[in-house]
Amino acid sequence: MTLIHEDGHMRFMTRRELERLQTVPEGYTDVLDYADAADVLGDGWTVDVIAHIFAGIKC
Repeated sequence: MTLIHEDGHMRFMTRRELERLQTVPEGYTDVLDYADAADVLGDGWTVDVIAHIFAGIKC
């Protein structure tokens, strides 16, 4: 789980914040509990980065 410092306080990032950081659609991890969603999102690559890499591959 990811902590952020905000206005002198620490808090966990929301599920939506985690999804936005990984550029997956909001609600994409709704079938998982928060801990599993955070784990899956934290282990993944950002969707936009992968799309950029594949855009340069010519078949």
